Amino acid sequence: MKLLFVCQPNSHHFAEPYLSHLTHSRAVTRDYRQVQHAAGEYDVVWIEWANSHAINILSGGHLGAFTIVRIHDWEIRRNVIQKIPWENVDAVWFINPDAQDDFNRKVGVPLSKQFFLPNAVDLSEWPLVARGSKHLGIVTANVQPRKRLDRAIDLMRLLPKDYQMTIRTSPDPHPLYPHLYAELVELGRMYVEEGSGGTITLELRPFVEQKILTHRSEIVDFWRDKSHAVSVASHEGFCYGVAEGMACGAAGAVLNWEWGKPRTFYNCVEDDLERLAERIEGTRAHPIYRTFMEPFSAQALAPKLEMIIEERRHD
Repeated sequence: MKLLFVCQPNSHHFAEPYLSHLTHSRAVTRDYRQVQHAAGEYDVVWIEWANSHAINILSGGHLGAFTIVRIHDWEIRRNVIQKIPWENVDAVWFINPDAQDDFNRKVGVPLSKQFFLPNAVDLSEWPLVARGSKHLGIVTANVQPRKRLDRAIDLMRLLPKDYQMTIRTSPDPHPLYPHLYAELVELGRMYVEEGSGGTITLELRPFVEQKILTHRSEIVDFWRDKSHAVSVASHEGFCYGVAEGMACGAAGAVLNWEWGKPRTFYNCVEDDLERLAERIEGTRAHPIYRTFMEPFSAQALAPKLEMIIEERRHD
């Protein structure tokens, strides 16, 4: 089976773990004009993101190959989702059950064309290195409203003073929310003046390319002295910052998201900051947390994807 993967430039990072572990032949293109001409040479076309790129690819009719569109979450909140000619799509792939529910409230695509399969983590790239004690880590591409990093500071107020937290993010403000970074810095300054808790550090690293935080080796190094991988977000589709930290052996600590159903992926979810602080005090870095990520490994999920594709192609 030959697969053609297509996405816009610098937007392929979530797909890489799957692509690296598919057993059939594959090609990658970022030029939608090439897809319409080359699709007939392939058995399967995987379009990453349900965005304007997908509209351009599908507007000329069915591609002549089994066509998959993978939806993450932000696409659901854009008007573009209704403009995609879904009749030219053979399968719609969701990485989060809430995204699938929201999609079905807006777009009429038969359930028989839909499937859920989460994002994957390539465990071969995340060695078991976390050996820290009382050191919380948060990794996020940028400071934006749904990350709720103000709650990270509130969490530290609930922990003993010998705890520390490092938040790794980009030094460049999010273009839509440039004020939030300054607000976070101000909250951190006020926290320090209070003298009520442990140390909070902002570790700033530029992107290698859009939405990709430095090299993976640097992120692995980040986790070496950490004990916990933390999420205090209100909205996530999967949260690689927790998954990769747990793959390295950090204990997971997730505040329940308002959107995204984190218990679909993690067994370390609490409904309020007080219980999250208690969980953190009662856990430490340990190899067992890596085993919790094995069901979400690319090594486990890529064969499932291939099986789904084969079954759907021959229905």
